[in-house]
Amino acid sequence: MASRPGWHRGEDAIHAKLGYDQIENAVDLYKWIMLEMPDEEAKFYSSKIQYLPMCILDNEGRPWVSILAGEDGQIGYVHYPVRNTLQVEAILWEGDPFIGYFKDAEDGQRSPLFASVGIEASTRTRNKFAGRIEEAQLQGKSLKLTLKATQAISNCPKYITSRDLHPHPNAACAIRRRNVHMVAEERLPDDVIQFILNANSSILGTVYEAPEEDAPVHPSHLGANHRGGKPGFLRVKPSDGRTIVLPDYSGDRIMTSLGNIEVTPLAALTIISFDTGDILYITGRAKNIHGDEARAIMPLQNLLTETYVTGYTFVRDAFPARQAPGVSPQPSPYDPPLRYLAEEEVPARIFARESQSTAKLIDITLHTPTIATFEWETSANLHIEPGQAAIMDLGPWMGKREFRHIHDEKPSLVNDDFIRTWTVSSFSPSETAPRRFSVTLREKKDGAVTVPLFKIAREATADPGYVLPKLEVNVVGISGDFVLPRSLGLSRGKLPVLWIAGGIGVTPFLPMLSSLSHNHQDSAYDVTFIVSTREPNTILQLILSALDRANIPPWLSLHIYATTPCTIDRDDGLYITQHQGRLHPTSLEEHKNLLASPDLQTFICGPEQFQTAVIAALGTFGVDKGRIRREGFSY
Repeated sequence: MASRPGWHRGEDAIHAKLGYDQIENAVDLYKWIMLEMPDEEAKFYSSKIQYLPMCILDNEGRPWVSILAGEDGQIGYVHYPVRNTLQVEAILWEGDPFIGYFKDAEDGQRSPLFASVGIEASTRTRNKFAGRIEEAQLQGKSLKLTLKATQAISNCPKYITSRDLHPHPNAACAIRRRNVHMVAEERLPDDVIQFILNANSSILGTVYEAPEEDAPVHPSHLGANHRGGKPGFLRVKPSDGRTIVLPDYSGDRIMTSLGNIEVTPLAALTIISFDTGDILYITGRAKNIHGDEARAIMPLQNLLTETYVTGYTFVRDAFPARQAPGVSPQPSPYDPPLRYLAEEEVPARIFARESQSTAKLIDITLHTPTIATFEWETSANLHIEPGQAAIMDLGPWMGKREFRHIHDEKPSLVNDDFIRTWTVSSFSPSETAPRRFSVTLREKKDGAVTVPLFKIAREATADPGYVLPKLEVNVVGISGDFVLPRSLGLSRGKLPVLWIAGGIGVTPFLPMLSSLSHNHQDSAYDVTFIVSTREPNTILQLILSALDRANIPPWLSLHIYATTPCTIDRDDGLYITQHQGRLHPTSLEEHKNLLASPDLQTFICGPEQFQTAVIAALGTFGVDKGRIRREGFSY
């Protein structure tokens, strides 16, 4: 490849859209791309990686990402004979795009271009290179390649899940589904869509087909890179069942993959299940979408790439290495929260920018040094069902976040847009939608938002004359289906309901309690409320404050598990059972008759570890986990 005095036109275009062309330390990042492969990186490929994703072209010029690996799933199938050259001795399984590469050669239409990304699974180390295939031989299933590098670059470990991969040489590949030329109106099969939605990593392949006038300086080449996130970060449009939406997360701002798509609107995606060895190969037409148009597709997401699938192959039991049994993969600490498509049926309403209301902080109640209730007054009435949450953009208060590529001390800050989803802890008995709501929070250690909020709370509590600062933020939406069922579906009797909360997980139950108590719905529900907490006095006081003291509900049975007893003086008639110690699986034994009810509605809110333990315990009593409603916490 010729020397590169700058970016090609597609990279220039995406940089301009994002404003990177105006950032001094970003305009010359192309210098990070080397025109040869350093010895250190070549040795990385030959001694560290168990699989080598490789983007190649079919005879129609469409990109596909092949997965190359040694027959036994071991390291050592890549060799480094001479400078800037790698030799690969891999095994091909049925359905891999490289098989088509050799069929294309019979017609004399094989492209020599390739791009690859190497990932050391255990350390998240990532390096990329691209160039030309100098020699390719296929005998049976044995593939031999000689690869000449014309570009090479090291990349950061962001969004890569750490895995402990062990050889699995007994893989028995079979094609599960295949349609390499989808016609109009065809949709991806349901199992293929679910495979995409379950993925937490993928390999993105791209093409830069150089315009004739640019080719002397920026010749045609391919790209390959890793894309990852929380399981479900890839979305599939329900409207057509074949357009994959890939959100773009904060990176190094080089933007070569998206720059390629700006010029040549094609992309490949390959997804591996490291548990089952199944692999999905995808090719399609791609486009980048930015700004308001992107947010209309995926609310709150400023940049994304759509790939309209034109062909795919889905194989099972192909990959010759697997996640070690008994060892859990470690997600990247940089993974942002999931975002869904506007057209998906998710329990969230995201308001258009022009219809977003503002919320002004008007009062704070500090319950403990780390638990407080913050009351907000909104510029417009908001309908919030008991148990739902407000999606709040605190950016106007927190200020613009400075770009930082890596933040080892607090990785979540890198993609922090200061948008928080907080359960609303208040309920208004008024028939009209209220202009005020409260959120009850626990201060998160080193929390970018909760720490400054609690600083205000402590100052306001310490000084009776303290005037709250002008703190006004945006309410961008309302979310959540963690609400009581509207239809009881019972011919007689009350609906049995079980609430289980861990600590501050009582929050969504407070407005539910308040709603039932103030609306006198004592004939509809029979509620058993189990709370596990280290702060029984504080949690009990929050529960009592949610109730209509003139209508203490006979339908509520409250059980508090704590290592210290409640000491609140009470005379309200509320039946409370105190249990010494934390909630334990055996604690549910006394509720076994309730758990056996086929009509039982079960709700759980608390930290992930708490929920997992409780759901496992409920399962021993025959409670179907698919019928349990859960509410958790995100950063």
